[in-house]
Amino acid sequence: MRGVTIRQLQIFATAAGHLSFARASEQLHLTQAAVSLQIKQLEDLAGIALFERRGRKVRLTEAGEQLVGYAQRILDALPTIERWFRLQWLDHTPPFYGSVDLRNAGFKLAPVDTN
Repeated sequence: MRGVTIRQLQIFATAAGHLSFARASEQLHLTQAAVSLQIKQLEDLAGIALFERRGRKVRLTEAGEQLVGYAQRILDALPTIERWFRLQWLDHTPPFYGSVDLRNAGFKLAPVDTN
């Protein structure tokens, strides 16, 4: 599934946990329509229904039950990934590209060659 966002996985996992789009929308501070739209987009990307809808009740399909486990593992890994990013850049200051023109005691930014 290309194009899946972390936010879609969060919404899906929350709705799956509650088996309710309404409760998911309350927990996530979204409208129920926004939750439904994100779930529909995720289903379209997957090419398969993740929920069976019967009136206001929903239940996970077999594919939904499988995906919720993967989604939860990804979401559980996010704090570790975020910590890794912070640690990678904690002691690293990005290089500053500039030059000093001592004749005018001014400061000029030099063009940065990104190639």
